[in-house]
Amino acid sequence: MKSSADILPAFPAPPPRVAVITRTRDRPLMLRRAIESVLGQTFADWVHVIVNDGGDPVPVNLLAAEYAAAYRGRLQLLHNPRSTGMQNASNQAIRASSSDFLTIHDDDDSWAPTFLEACVNYLEPRGAGDPVQGVVANTVWIFEEIDVHGRIVERWRTDFPACESLRLAEVAGENRFPPIAFLYRRRVHEAIGYFNELFSVLGDWDFNLRFLMRYDIGVVPERLARWHWRTQGSGSAYGNSSTAGLAVHKEMNARLFNHYLRQDLESGRIGLGFLMNLSHSITLLSKRIDALKAQHEQAASLLPRNLTTIAQAATSLWAVARWPLKGLAIRRERRRAAAGQRPVPAAGAPDRGALLRAVASLQPGDLLSVDVFDTALMRLLRQPTDLFVFIESSVRRLPGGAGVPFAQARVAAERIARQRHVGGTCEDVTFAQIYDVLGRLDGIPRPLADAAMRMELDAERRLCYANPIVLEGVQAARARGVRVVFVSDMYLPAEVIASLLEAGGYPAPEVFVSCTQGRTKHSGSLFRDLLESTGCPASRVLHVGDHPVSDHQRPSAMGIRTLHLTREQLGWTALADQHAAQAGVARDEALSSLCTGLARRRRAQQAGGADLWDRLGYELAGPLMFAFARWIAEQAAAHGVRKLFFLSRDGYQLEQVFRACADRWNLPIGSAYLYASRRLLNLARIERMDEAALGFLMTADAFLRVRDFLERIGLDAAPLAADARRAGFAGLDEELTTVGGYFRSPDHQARLRQLLLAIAPRILALAQAERARVTAYFEEAGFVPGPIAIVDLGWQASSLRSLQDLLRLRQPDFRLRGYYFGTWTAAAPVVEAGCELASFFFHLGLPQPRAALLAECVELIEHLFTAPHATVVSLAREAQGWRPVCGEWETTPQQRQALGRVAAAAAAFVQDMLAVVPSMTEHDQLPFGYLESVLERVLRHPTRAEAEALGDLPHRASFGGNAPWRHLAKPPALARALLRPRAIREAFDRAYWRAGFRARLGPVERSLLGG
Repeated sequence: MKSSADILPAFPAPPPRVAVITRTRDRPLMLRRAIESVLGQTFADWVHVIVNDGGDPVPVNLLAAEYAAAYRGRLQLLHNPRSTGMQNASNQAIRASSSDFLTIHDDDDSWAPTFLEACVNYLEPRGAGDPVQGVVANTVWIFEEIDVHGRIVERWRTDFPACESLRLAEVAGENRFPPIAFLYRRRVHEAIGYFNELFSVLGDWDFNLRFLMRYDIGVVPERLARWHWRTQGSGSAYGNSSTAGLAVHKEMNARLFNHYLRQDLESGRIGLGFLMNLSHSITLLSKRIDALKAQHEQAASLLPRNLTTIAQAATSLWAVARWPLKGLAIRRERRRAAAGQRPVPAAGAPDRGALLRAVASLQPGDLLSVDVFDTALMRLLRQPTDLFVFIESSVRRLPGGAGVPFAQARVAAERIARQRHVGGTCEDVTFAQIYDVLGRLDGIPRPLADAAMRMELDAERRLCYANPIVLEGVQAARARGVRVVFVSDMYLPAEVIASLLEAGGYPAPEVFVSCTQGRTKHSGSLFRDLLESTGCPASRVLHVGDHPVSDHQRPSAMGIRTLHLTREQLGWTALADQHAAQAGVARDEALSSLCTGLARRRRAQQAGGADLWDRLGYELAGPLMFAFARWIAEQAAAHGVRKLFFLSRDGYQLEQVFRACADRWNLPIGSAYLYASRRLLNLARIERMDEAALGFLMTADAFLRVRDFLERIGLDAAPLAADARRAGFAGLDEELTTVGGYFRSPDHQARLRQLLLAIAPRILALAQAERARVTAYFEEAGFVPGPIAIVDLGWQASSLRSLQDLLRLRQPDFRLRGYYFGTWTAAAPVVEAGCELASFFFHLGLPQPRAALLAECVELIEHLFTAPHATVVSLAREAQGWRPVCGEWETTPQQRQALGRVAAAAAAFVQDMLAVVPSMTEHDQLPFGYLESVLERVLRHPTRAEAEALGDLPHRASFGGNAPWRHLAKPPALARALLRPRAIREAFDRAYWRAGFRARLGPVERSLLGG
């Protein structure tokens, strides 16, 4: 007998009511959010058409596979081999789809869940013949950033100007709504055409204008559309077209206005072009009037605000009575820090001894249950999924792995496996099931998936280490006769987890794992299995873990006692955890993740007793040196350099770091530490008193006297007193420069020039003698023309040009290569002079955010790299070789000891990193994300303790061993500031590190400074 399906004719399914159009290109992070925005709609009769306009198809296909179950056939993918442009991509999707309604959902925007429901319900009853053929929902304007860890971070949000109605005259002056807020009937394209790529990023405004010339647009008053703006610059794949493409917007704006105005002029009638220009002028005038009104209101409120300021100042002065108590508290904290003691933990937060105290309450026969990952075992990574990033570069080097986004594929495979296998009595997936899915994904061959599976297991073994606090607690529990079990929600097999625990120092671990049991802690069922299997009542169990639900709420509800133990509560928060800088581009960096993981392990191993200098060395100086050395090695290998010369003083530690890396990585590149300084090199290159020589000799810095200009190049100033008087100076101690490092007047500068020219023979003789010494030293050190390069911190690269000039005495056409940590735009003449210049962190001032970050205090960075000797001012030949002649120390013995701890900790970091990364090519991205975050944290957001310790460091901006120096950031004593209020401002103006200076101020000093 035939079924009804055999008898009844088959009818095609009706088209969806709405087609949602998304244009994307190489932005999987944004596209994921857009997909979830569409899938989260309460109105479900839609098709999502995603146009991948010239981007890599694999990440888009992976996202499609990951969300396939949720889409239930409502996804349509279009891949363009080359980009056709935003508006053409929209038209392609419109023509490829069928629906009653259309809406553009760009990959970087989102909707409230009821957007489609509200807009369709508004527009549908009006019918195809109604004047209203489109609807706009009001919008929330969200400002966000992509941080260096690839996370979307919302900074603030505000209401986009609301629409009560939409009139053509108003929209002619400015676009009143973003594309994400608009839904309209498909049939309007028959009357007004499609989107016009001629206007590129403003194609939506052009379409809105043509729409309103024919139809009306209604308004849904609720704010259901979310327009996301990011402040990343044009170098970022994640910038908005409205922000990253500001210049293009201006060009398209002019093109759009001119296009319609020309149409009016050609037709000889007043039309949209005249309306647009008139309305735009009125809009601009209206905004200026609003701005003037706001300024007027601000001025009117000035008196009350001043009264408030006066009251606040009075309150600050009243607080003086509490200073003795505050001072005592600060002294106690300093003594505790000096003794290596940890601050008292906050109330309610477990300290390092909490687990031992809890274990001490257990009796023989009790049960200690311990979570595994992030509790018993830690990983040398910032977050668990970074494990996939860690092995991605290795996967890509396998046959068939080139270009595979393994980290994204691995996440997608796990999600798909959970969709397929979790349900009923099974609450978790297995490792084998995840990789079975991975081997079936498009573009990932089965042999590649099998090899990646082995790599992941190997990476777990390399990166896991025992939590010292939990290990101590487990040992104490077993000594008391307490049974210890390990419980984990994890896809890894029980035998693998057991081997990881044993390698970490937990002998013969008894393991309960969700993928083996088919039960999870998160549901509570794994704890029930644990109680049944062990026969231990819940009241005699103590569970220790880090997850607030799985390790605390669920077992607590069953009567199990818990100890919630997290990294933050134990004081293991590394500098990189305290601030995440904005990213130039969103990225996944394995080395950045490793740097954070190593820093956390260091804090864990030192039981909270590491001092500030050790932290700066291990978490800042060490990563800076390692990353710079790795970059240098890559550059040298690419350029065929056979030997690197690291210039003193900043190259002392760096040369040792490079040597350690080169030995570990078997690099055929030699290295040497070369004595050099601005004074030594620039003086040696003077052959005549030309403008270049005078420019060097007259380099100004704060509070320089006539004597200082002479003595810093090695002249004895006393016999030149008469020459100084003949040049018009009152004496050798007359000050020529100001606090800002400028000449007090053009006359002072002219008289110094006159003096230098008058004593030119002495200077040239001095330079000749210095040149002879330097040339002989270079010969013996092997610093001669050839496949060599120099390495220095920066910042104007003057050393590169000076050294090239000296080497050209031997080979006139030689071009010296220099590798610098960073260079300002002032280094451009060095390139013009024929030098080969490359920079690591920023080059000739770009990227600007990194240059601005280092500009906060490059002097502090120099201290982190400094050598254990003072500035080299000359060279002296001895029987055993050349000895540097050094100037005076600017630092105290105590400060040099502290900087020595920085150097030791930096070296320890490098050794730890090399133990994890044995190959230079294992990870192809340098840890810029980590470096930016830590530099941002220290340079722009220092703690008071950091500001006090680092701010007291001196720095000599001028060259010469005895030139004046200033502290990085040292305010005057409060008593002096109260007696002479200007002293705070003067000290602030002289400080190299403004953020550090402010961090050291109390409320009264801040009020005296003016902010």
